[in-house]
Amino acid sequence: MVDLWPDKFNHTGVLKPPSGILREQGRRLAAKTQNIITAGIEAAFLPRRVVKEKYGADEGLFMYDFYLEASVLDYYRYNLLTIFHGISFYPLIINTDDVIKEELTGNIANLTAGNQEEFLGLLERILNSNRTLTIIESVLAQAKEIVSPNSTY
Repeated sequence: MVDLWPDKFNHTGVLKPPSGILREQGRRLAAKTQNIITAGIEAAFLPRRVVKEKYGADEGLFMYDFYLEASVLDYYRYNLLTIFHGISFYPLIINTDDVIKEELTGNIANLTAGNQEEFLGLLERILNSNRTLTIIESVLAQAKEIVSPNSTY
């Protein structure tokens, strides 16, 4: 049987998968908080049939939940955001806390990024939102009492 595939695939590596961007930001958060707060990412694939019935779209979607986690607080988890995208990554949909959406846009509609640059911009705004900072500061304050009451972060 003859090989019908191209000899080489032209993946340049310039476009990073959104899930990889989330993982990188999770590593950075862990480093900044001395691993008190880490990020958990859960992946799922929503088949085309489900997406068509539920959302009217004609493509299966990859879904990634991004959690802030604190094992020292009895494995506390907070779902900071969820992203959805097709096989080509963009456009992607970001669902986050209604308080964050209200802070960023003035309404509670899901956020959409048409390309990697837009995703990075929205993600930065979410990670720097007042709500996100409040959650992180609260977790760190509670963890400090458990880990070492005299430590600083």
